[in-house]
Amino acid sequence: MKKSLITLAAVLAAGAAFAGEADPAGQFATQVQSQRTRAEVHAEAVAAIAAGQLRPSNPHASAHVQPKLNSTTTRAEVVGEFLANRDEALAITGEDSGSAYYAKAGNTVPANEYLAKAK
Repeated sequence: MKKSLITLAAVLAAGAAFAGEADPAGQFATQVQSQRTRAEVHAEAVAAIAAGQLRPSNPHASAHVQPKLNSTTTRAEVVGEFLANRDEALAITGEDSGSAYYAKAGNTVPANEYLAKAK
């Protein structure tokens, strides 16, 4: 009984020693010296979005900005490609990871690419 009380007191004392400071090592309090203010950086990002150079990663969070993506593939082409390969996509993401689908489809690669050649 006495040992458990002493152990409990030691644990509480150790916990209380660190309770006063949230970041005792100071690893999250790193200060960076910058030439621009936060508002200036934000204004530059907003201007780049308005100019079409960047687009927000989340339209509701204007502080997070990512580069604008340019693609020549239309939405209809992507949807059409997916629909054409829907069975394969379902099989690959199925319980057996597409093993039965590929076994049924057969080996499309010539066997001589994998076998050693006789001399």
